[in-house]
Amino acid sequence: MRSLLLSMIALLQAGNMLFAQEAVDLDNYNIEHSSNQFSIPGYLYLGLAGGLPDLTLQQSIKSDYGDITLGFASGFGINPFGKKRESPLLLGIDFSYLTFGRDKITDPFTSFRYKFTINKIFVGPSARIYFPLKGKIALFADGMVGGHIMNGRIKVDKTIFDDGEEDIVIGSENDGSLGYGFGLGIHSRKVRLVETDLPEAHASFFVRLSYLSGDRSRFIKRGSVQVTNDVLSYQTGFTSTGMIQLTIGAIIY
Repeated sequence: MRSLLLSMIALLQAGNMLFAQEAVDLDNYNIEHSSNQFSIPGYLYLGLAGGLPDLTLQQSIKSDYGDITLGFASGFGINPFGKKRESPLLLGIDFSYLTFGRDKITDPFTSFRYKFTINKIFVGPSARIYFPLKGKIALFADGMVGGHIMNGRIKVDKTIFDDGEEDIVIGSENDGSLGYGFGLGIHSRKVRLVETDLPEAHASFFVRLSYLSGDRSRFIKRGSVQVTNDVLSYQTGFTSTGMIQLTIGAIIY
């Protein structure tokens, strides 16, 4: 945790240093800025995500997709200085939702069918800094601090009904723990040849590789969920939350 806080502080200091270096020559600032520093008022992204859990997490929760989990990630960031000045540092929120899969359970007495899903969620504040590179590629680093949520839900399989009603949840566990991580990513950049006062929105594909970790978290054990004569029972355990995550999607900036 200490190393992550130091990394976040380093990101903030690096952002101020980058901006200070760009602002030294006021007469040539726009020329230097357009060719080197990538500075935007904000971004919004959405992408597909795949996660590779650490060994302890793999052994604790088996995935339906082999050794990986599948889901999506989303987030946004804005210039903390607003319209006062440009900055390579953006602050925002990062979110990811990854699932390990689903179990099906049948009550031997009532023949009712149930579904159990287990998912890993991360949400929290983020800091993104863009590095001063020339060309059409934008390189960025992310730092995140927030919460891991191990989410387990048992619900009635609605396919047994014909009325189209929503799922009926009969049990759930949501255990939150401290989470943190960092990542590196790239996307294409649009180099402005002519400076204008009007903001321009651009879209691009992006790729980000990140690592998320945190405190141990409680979860519902797969294979332990039983519903017998409408009585629900299951076992819980504790596991680490470390995971390497690859996100590919679209970003608007």
